[in-house]
Amino acid sequence: MSALHVGLIFLVTLLAAPRWLRVAQREHYEAGRVTAIAARWLRVVPVNQRFGAALLGVLALGVLLVAVGGVAVGGALAVLAVLASAFWPWGLAWRGKEKKLAFTPRARRLALAGLSLVLVLDAVALGLALASPVWVQALGVLLAGLVALGSPVVTDAACALATPVEKRLSAQWVTLAQKRFQEIHPTVVAITGSYGKTSTKNYAAHLIGPYKATVPSPASFNNLMGLSKAVNDRLTPGTDVFIAEMGTYGPGEIAALCELFPPDVSAITAIGDVHLERMGSRANIVKAKSEILVPARTVVLNLDSPELRAVADSQVSAGKEVWRVGTGPEATDVQVRPASGVETPGTVTVVVRGEDLGSWPVAPTVHPTNLAVAIALVSSLGVPPAIWLKRIGSIPEVPHRREVSTSPAGVTVIDDTYNANPDGALSALELGLRLADEQRGRLWVVTPGMIELGDREFEENQRLGEQVLARGASLMVVGYTNRAAFEAAVKRVVAEADGGLGRAEFLPDRPSAVKKVHEQARRGDVVLFENDLPDHYP
Repeated sequence: MSALHVGLIFLVTLLAAPRWLRVAQREHYEAGRVTAIAARWLRVVPVNQRFGAALLGVLALGVLLVAVGGVAVGGALAVLAVLASAFWPWGLAWRGKEKKLAFTPRARRLALAGLSLVLVLDAVALGLALASPVWVQALGVLLAGLVALGSPVVTDAACALATPVEKRLSAQWVTLAQKRFQEIHPTVVAITGSYGKTSTKNYAAHLIGPYKATVPSPASFNNLMGLSKAVNDRLTPGTDVFIAEMGTYGPGEIAALCELFPPDVSAITAIGDVHLERMGSRANIVKAKSEILVPARTVVLNLDSPELRAVADSQVSAGKEVWRVGTGPEATDVQVRPASGVETPGTVTVVVRGEDLGSWPVAPTVHPTNLAVAIALVSSLGVPPAIWLKRIGSIPEVPHRREVSTSPAGVTVIDDTYNANPDGALSALELGLRLADEQRGRLWVVTPGMIELGDREFEENQRLGEQVLARGASLMVVGYTNRAAFEAAVKRVVAEADGGLGRAEFLPDRPSAVKKVHEQARRGDVVLFENDLPDHYP
């Protein structure tokens, strides 16, 4: 009878597997991330703690009954616990509300690896269930049950097993990209940073304009396969400059990219707490990002990030041309700062190596620091100021990064939903407050908060909430991921303030928040959508 129970548990395990396979796909198949997401659902959604404890309790009771001879009842309880576990965590969509599981070749290979792993473990469980002592049968039921309840861990193990295979399969595309890159041999501009990479890349490509045939890597294609695809699909004979955005989750990744596509000019846009959960410390972030500087003859560093000042000195010692840029006095090579005595909002003053090149209007979404890095990059390539100065005012908006639009109802919308970080979130808040003040409207901030900030995640989200409320804006918190941090912000601001505060609302999901804003926002109001999380987050 226990063998039948193990078989049923196996079938239920397969039934629940696609949910976790989708999570693995959304997390770029990185081993360990599926379990981390499951742990987040457990930690921040209270009902899942009770639900999980109940599942383990029912499974334990079932195993205990099997061990004392109640095989039929105990096995049935174990099957029931596993069947219920297919719905844990409560709230995680089966198919995905925004992005469904795509059965790509890689997803199919991962599914096969996961199935193989489950088959091996459940085969052991079945062997135990077929043994004669009932306590050994109980061990078989327990093993099968734990495999089912531990689907996130099993999926991560499958990701780890599949990684060497994926590397071998991708090698052909990397080799092809190397060959094409060597044939065309463009000047390579490499950009990394905790944030600002994509904006800076797009700014630089725009400023170069018709002066040089330039190919930037698309969107956020900033890993090995993304850059290889960009080279294979976009690099053509006659390309003068290839601007490569390079991202990393840990040491060695950027060094590997630089070995394949060696940069002539490298830039670090900023050092921040983004991906601190994976990196461990800001020192590790600096070290990992600095790998981009090693092969370059010219480096551009944003000294608005204090950590990069020491890096700049080390690069001078290494005999490289260093461009120190930013918005403050440390930016001795390129400085972009708000123009003084100019009535037009968004006008900036540009100073290049001591020469004041005048004040120029830019779109409100253009970030001065990123513009300073881009100007240094194009200047290092020999593009004359007469070329790029004329193009500053027409820098296009980067989608989902402080992108401003106006609804038919006269409500200003700031879309800053891509990859929020503490500095960027506060900057977007200032933009929203300024626009709301100019239009004499009210500011609404819709956000799930920021993620992957490690030990600073709670603190940074609480700080953001405090800033929103203390400035009189309305805060609409989406989901459960950072709800506790924003609740703490509400308590602290209410306790310390003396009136004039904004209000906070907590909503289950973004559609609920959008609906409420649509019902309440009026002409002249400003709505800031700050960050958006994938739908596999709580």
